[in-house]
Amino acid sequence: MKILAVGINHKTSAIETREKFFLAPLERELLLSEFKNDPSVISTIIISTCNRCEIYAHVDDDYQPHEILKKLFTIKHQPQTHELQKLFYVLEGQEAVRHLLRVACGLDSLILGEKQIVGQIKDAYCYHA
Repeated sequence: MKILAVGINHKTSAIETREKFFLAPLERELLLSEFKNDPSVISTIIISTCNRCEIYAHVDDDYQPHEILKKLFTIKHQPQTHELQKLFYVLEGQEAVRHLLRVACGLDSLILGEKQIVGQIKDAYCYHA
């Protein structure tokens, strides 16, 4: 099993592109449902603000990050073009966990200590607990 982080943020794309991937609460629920129905996905956390859309997933070893992107692009009705896909980063294992911790404590935010992200992580934990 492995941990993946797939995302887009203020460092990788313009605001106009990030807005295309912002997930409203209902879209987040739909996407989480897609992951829950995938037997290769053990658990998932989604963070979506105006500055980032990130999906963290605990998955089987053979699960590929492009599957996460496929689900996200489908929910957002976006074409899976190479130009859009290359704006997303993929992190695995310790690198993914380190990134989540940096995001959670606001070190990877435009505003240090951004509370919206901490709230989303807390909600995701409570939802899965």
